Amino acid sequence: MGSSSDGCAARYDSDGTLSWVARFVAPGSGNDIHGLEVANGEVLVLGRYETSVDADPGAGTLTLTPVSGALGTFVVKLSAATGEW
Repeated sequence: MGSSSDGCAARYDSDGTLSWVARFVAPGSGNDIHGLEVANGEVLVLGRYETSVDADPGAGTLTLTPVSGALGTFVVKLSAATGEW
């Protein structure tokens, strides 16, 4: 993969209005979101990263960096109501 990509999870109200969006910053290649599951009022986001990635979907920063030569995996649990963790 030759370009960086960010991922996001979003919630829309029944009338189509955006309720919230959570952005996951992936500054390097090979970083992506693999899955998303909504259950019991929670959103689970799973991702894989080859380079450093900001796994905090809010204004804060939680930088994860994989061990040299290895892939990393993250799981973030968000509130389905607010998009916060």
